[in-house]
Amino acid sequence: MNREHNDEQEAVSPVIATILMVAITVVLAGVLYVWASSLAEGNTGDSLAFYQFDAEGGVGEVGTGTADNLARVTMTQGAEINWATLSLKISIDNGAPITCDNPDNEGGNCALIEFGDTTDSVWSIGDGVTIVESGQNLCDGICVVEITITDIREGRVIDESSTVVQSNGGSSSSGGSTGIACGPAQSISIAGSSTVLPLAEAWAEEFTEACSDVSITVEGGGSSAGAGRVCANSAKGTPVNIGDMSRNWKATETQDGIDSNGQLECGVGDTSITVTQLVVAVDGLSVVAKKGGNADTCINNLGGLTTAQLRWVFSAESDSDLNSAGLDMSSVVPNNDNDNTKEWSDLSSDCASVEIPIKYPDADSGTYDYFYDVILDYATEGFRSGTQSADDNVLVNALVADGNAIG
Repeated sequence: MNREHNDEQEAVSPVIATILMVAITVVLAGVLYVWASSLAEGNTGDSLAFYQFDAEGGVGEVGTGTADNLARVTMTQGAEINWATLSLKISIDNGAPITCDNPDNEGGNCALIEFGDTTDSVWSIGDGVTIVESGQNLCDGICVVEITITDIREGRVIDESSTVVQSNGGSSSSGGSTGIACGPAQSISIAGSSTVLPLAEAWAEEFTEACSDVSITVEGGGSSAGAGRVCANSAKGTPVNIGDMSRNWKATETQDGIDSNGQLECGVGDTSITVTQLVVAVDGLSVVAKKGGNADTCINNLGGLTTAQLRWVFSAESDSDLNSAGLDMSSVVPNNDNDNTKEWSDLSSDCASVEIPIKYPDADSGTYDYFYDVILDYATEGFRSGTQSADDNVLVNALVADGNAIG
């Protein structure tokens, strides 16, 4: 995802074998959030779309019958979504909205018939539906069919499009769907997690290409900056409309936690602001080292690191304290020379006798909090001294420059 350091990242090697990769990237996967401020109400639900659909006129003639094909809608971008969570409505020539029945359901004045992959109950990329009249003549000549697709779990419109249906079938002027409801001309500001940053930049680029009257600025700064700035907490920077986070809210950042609608009231900054949580992705956390360096060679010889060894590498606690906390130090560092310096050779005599530098995000990062909470004992211990930054590029460069380091 990092656009600036592709060459450098090729030199960075994952160092954790099966045990830790499963623990970190699957079982312990962190969830990314985008927090939409009520200051930007109307900007997020309809503006930042993660789906794209193409709409076109239906196949066949449209006349006075009551079972004509009005339009076809195909998903071209987005994650698969279950039919049970979707609502598709049409409006004919600016008339009242009509809710179409989902595939395989009966009744109502219009129905959706799947084409593409019809073996499951989800709408996926490449799949589509034909919108068909169901017992009522909705269009008997040329008419404009406006289509709205809503995620009913969040009450969020994920697509608005229209197509012109002709009496001879097809469409006379269908730009199809942009997949984005642009809304009014405005400026939208986004800041926060460096993990979400590449995604936010890509979304902003695509959105502004489709909606030239909208200006979007995207910054990093870490999850704490995202949480603070969306709540207008001046200590974290200037207010933004959307805050990116790769962790959950801290108790100190909210008044009463998240309600059943995914909303919460800011606890710091402007406490009159209500923000809405939107889950946009799942983030896999990896621990890496420079390919071919002493760290990489050692860990490959070991077949990977256990979570206990990873804790020993990053923890500021002494070996005796870790032993008291329940770590079996004889298995964690079987070759420990007890010189109070953490070296790769402490893990195995086959590893280089060099100190282990660590590189990791700073305390404003959601990755920092997540790793701290899951690998270290958050209540009692901390990270030992190392290179810290909220900028992922800084950490990548630091790891590439030091073959002894891990981060």
